[in-house]
Amino acid sequence: MKAVRIVRVIALSSLVGIVAGTVASSIRAQRLEEQRLRDENRQARAERREQARPKVYALAGKETYVDPEAVKYLPEYPKAVVTDLAETSLAQGVPMKAGMFMTKDKLEDVLEWYRVELDKAGRTTVSQRWGDGAAYIGFYGPDQRMHTVAAMRSGSQTFVFLSNSDPEAFLRAAKDAQRPEGLPLLPSATGEMSFSFGDPGMSRQTYFASSGELSLAQARDFYRAELEKLGWRIEEVLENRPGQVHIAAKRAGNDLSLTLRRDDKENHVAVYAHVLARR
Repeated sequence: MKAVRIVRVIALSSLVGIVAGTVASSIRAQRLEEQRLRDENRQARAERREQARPKVYALAGKETYVDPEAVKYLPEYPKAVVTDLAETSLAQGVPMKAGMFMTKDKLEDVLEWYRVELDKAGRTTVSQRWGDGAAYIGFYGPDQRMHTVAAMRSGSQTFVFLSNSDPEAFLRAAKDAQRPEGLPLLPSATGEMSFSFGDPGMSRQTYFASSGELSLAQARDFYRAELEKLGWRIEEVLENRPGQVHIAAKRAGNDLSLTLRRDDKENHVAVYAHVLARR
């Protein structure tokens, strides 16, 4: 039974690690887009700053800017100011508590600090890295929920994402991925996953899927044709990296960033879509 339990924890941890990695990879692009929007109009920028003031919570007798559930069982990183990742966060439609902070510390130093502190607390952890720029460490808590620290290096900063989620609910909802409105379904798409983040006046949705029956050129041509049929205006199509196509499109208050990658090792085309909607 103990062996089965360990395998189950590792499987659940790996799943949430994939979630964290997907979210982490999308946050940077979304933040760049939000910065561009802020620069377009000073008045709108001021309004967004007002709306973006962090919510204040009480935790252990002091004020904090992140929902205490998001950092449950996680040690407090030195000098970090953690804030809510978004007002609402959903993974496959399942509520997820998440917070984030930035630090100039190296990614490996951040993850090692958490590893040591969690080990001191008696947590059985699992971890994974994606190249040199992203990694996570997590554990299955006594509350039967997954508590994860994911980190992504960007320039001179390390973005750290803290989350508390129910991986079993995520698994149950996996068959009902909520594809962004107006995003066509790639033929033979499998493994759909979706993540939504809501803030006042703005919502962001990240979507992932893959197809093993199309070439990269076929996937590109499919999206170009179908997006235009659905009222999207194609802003640019970039093919400046081998095995990758990026499509940017707009329609009525929505901005779409779509990346297609051909993975010959896995023999499929991976789809990463990020939709920013202004309300």
